[in-house]
Amino acid sequence: MTNSGRDLFAIHSEFADVDHFSEVVRAWDLEFFQTDRGAFQANLEQIGTAQASLAGAHFSRALEQNGSSPPGMRTFALPAKRNMRFCWRGQEVRDHHMMLFPPDGELFSLSPAGFSIFTFSIHEPVLHTTAETMGFPEVVDVLASGVELLGVGRAAMDRLLRRCRSTLDLSKGTGKLSSADKLRAQLCEGIAPLIVRALATATKIPRNRPITPRRSRAIAKARELVREFHREPLTVKRICEEAGVSARTLEYAFQETFGMAPKPWLMKRSLNLVHSHLRRARGTGTTVADIANDWGFWHMGQFAADYKKMFGKLPSQTLVGG
Repeated sequence: MTNSGRDLFAIHSEFADVDHFSEVVRAWDLEFFQTDRGAFQANLEQIGTAQASLAGAHFSRALEQNGSSPPGMRTFALPAKRNMRFCWRGQEVRDHHMMLFPPDGELFSLSPAGFSIFTFSIHEPVLHTTAETMGFPEVVDVLASGVELLGVGRAAMDRLLRRCRSTLDLSKGTGKLSSADKLRAQLCEGIAPLIVRALATATKIPRNRPITPRRSRAIAKARELVREFHREPLTVKRICEEAGVSARTLEYAFQETFGMAPKPWLMKRSLNLVHSHLRRARGTGTTVADIANDWGFWHMGQFAADYKKMFGKLPSQTLVGG
């Protein structure tokens, strides 16, 4: 369900399609790719005003998450489950870590099946004012320092998670958002002070040993090339040639970044792109074969079998909206 009124909106929805999820989320520019096999399910709760927004999301399947956070805001993310680990912007995140998105920074995350997250976005001047009012002027320096990952004490993290949960619960069933003023206060006067206090008391998490520049460029080139190839499959050899690296270097880069070799990554990414184009082609008269061939799949029987293993349904079901 989606409600909106004046400058405030509320979304409470369930999704059986990763692309549909990416389209519905407000303010974020998202492009998600499923990386494990099975039917996709997700839940999204999101409320927002002109100054701040809060979202809670849960995903049944492992994902490669790409895109960017809401423009003009500082965004913070909190793992919503205990004992959860995942990779975000090249760093390993654990359940007691708070993520600080850099302004206009790229979201690049590899999340496991069962992943749950809260995100809070707020205009930075509002956050600065809150910090100064609370007597934590050093928070402005923390935000300007470029730090992206902070260790938050368990008690502080639990307070943040409870407040996020209660705020989203408050927005459920409000119809025309008659409690809009209360929701607005919860965002800027309820959650923001807890974020400020966490920033003031948290511990900086050292950045993991970064992937080498050579391997990083190879990954970037592979992500770029996979979108450009039509009518012929993108091969590992072609990526190596374009990136100027050996097959061994590319293998190491993919294992470090994605936890898999280049070939299965290419297959999964291509299947996801077919999935996206099948959705867009609904009602146009385009056939499954037309789109599959565009992305280098010529053996339709094998393609259909691989597609069903990946998404839990046949490509024809995606094309007709099933």
